[in-house]
Amino acid sequence: MGEKKSGAVHPLVAVLVIALFGSLLLAWLWTREQVNAVAEPLHMAVQSAQSVLVRYDGALYRVDAQGKVSAALPLPDAASRVGFAIDPDSRDIFIYRDTKGLWQCAQDVGHCRPFVTSLNPQGPGRLYWDVNGRQLAVTDSSNHRLSLFDAGGHLLKTFKDLRYPNGMAADKRTLLVADTNHHRVVRLDLDRPESLQTAFNVEMGGEYRWPTDLARVGAEYWVLVGDNRLGNQRLYRFDAHGQVLGRIATRLDDILMIAPLGSGALVADHASRTLWRLGAQGEPLDQVLLPGMAEAQQELAYWSLWRNVLLVVFVVALLAGLAFAWWYDRDRLPRGLTGDDLSEQRSSQSWAPRGEAWLRHGLLVRYRYLYLAGPAFYFVVSAVALWMVGSLPWKLLAMLAVLGAVLTLLSVTAFWVLHYISRSGVGVHGPLVLLKTPGGQVVVGSGPQVAYSPSMLIIDGVVMPLGTAVVGLYDREQMRQWVAPQLSEARQLTGYQVLVEVWRHRFWPLILIYALITLMSLAGIVFIVSRGMS
Repeated sequence: MGEKKSGAVHPLVAVLVIALFGSLLLAWLWTREQVNAVAEPLHMAVQSAQSVLVRYDGALYRVDAQGKVSAALPLPDAASRVGFAIDPDSRDIFIYRDTKGLWQCAQDVGHCRPFVTSLNPQGPGRLYWDVNGRQLAVTDSSNHRLSLFDAGGHLLKTFKDLRYPNGMAADKRTLLVADTNHHRVVRLDLDRPESLQTAFNVEMGGEYRWPTDLARVGAEYWVLVGDNRLGNQRLYRFDAHGQVLGRIATRLDDILMIAPLGSGALVADHASRTLWRLGAQGEPLDQVLLPGMAEAQQELAYWSLWRNVLLVVFVVALLAGLAFAWWYDRDRLPRGLTGDDLSEQRSSQSWAPRGEAWLRHGLLVRYRYLYLAGPAFYFVVSAVALWMVGSLPWKLLAMLAVLGAVLTLLSVTAFWVLHYISRSGVGVHGPLVLLKTPGGQVVVGSGPQVAYSPSMLIIDGVVMPLGTAVVGLYDREQMRQWVAPQLSEARQLTGYQVLVEVWRHRFWPLILIYALITLMSLAGIVFIVSRGMS
């Protein structure tokens, strides 16, 4: 053994390490902000059946059914979290300004006047102008309400039987609203706006059940549906009766907005910061490039790469730092962590009985059958919970099944090892150390014939796991008092040498356990990294 280290790490080294990890974390958070700050299409408003106004980077652009883009219109002081609406007849645009309420502007946005100054939504909101009824509909998600105003800005009615209402669309004289947290689309008769009625429910049979926006395309409803985090929004088709026809535009990962355009629709994809024109069947026709959008996509790719690189570097540096700290201070770690409670007893007096004496098995070995009860209990509780709930999203069911399979594999493997130990034995006879295999073979060794680590004994090719100082497979007190004094001249193995010996002797129970622990650790790291990259 090398000389035992003494003293702590130099304070300057500790400061540098803390500064390194702090800098990496701050840099990663900053690159995430840069990714989120990349310009993207935010809101849309239908100007006519053949054109849509799109808000992008502080300006409005007209996109026609062929994908052609007109010159930009400025949109000063408009809040980004609230949409806009357009009156096709007067060509006026309704916008929301923070703390100033709704404003009505001429299409050149050069002349604006207050429309409803008392409206102050705290969260996202959408606007829709009813050209026939000359009224403005406003969804206020944070206050869970839908409000109707007449052409003079006077409040007509407010509907509160909603939970985070979002996007709106018109079907003749019916207004459709995505009632996000009620997992439904509601309808309102614009000629007689008396009450909200459920048009159809949005349940995809999984975690996708949160409608956020919709459009009437031909005889169908196209609805954006988010997952439980309201991310990765997908586009689904519904028929006139609210029956799901299937998912469309599957190439797009996270659609943010939709508006009917020509025979199809125009959608904005949040993940790629792109704008796409869809055909009548929902197939992507082509990408619509607004001024500055190509540069924004290059900027997105640049900052996304740096975000991912910094995250990987941070995780690798963290793991390397933990490994180095463990190695550097391994001699000062508590014995309960290192498990090396045998080395310090090597030169002590043996308290073993005279003659041949065998160690008692630990509680884990004696109660090993409880390991088989764990998976059974897990599946029974899961089945009862499923029966009480009725149904669960398929991803959650898959996760429960995978956890059950992993738990079963770990439990069976642990039982296999413990059953092996229960039919084996560790003993002493004077200065000799005895190992008994499950088949009854007894091997004897002393001095350098014995190789040991705090968790293992090896004599003549027979590998015997011992557990740790905290969780012993044999009575740990007897191990320290009977066996440790006989190891004064034995060969002590490092952790790496233990792994080599386990593999060399093909001790499959431990090999399988080590492999499972490694795979689970790698899966955890991959999960954390992938979540950080998303």
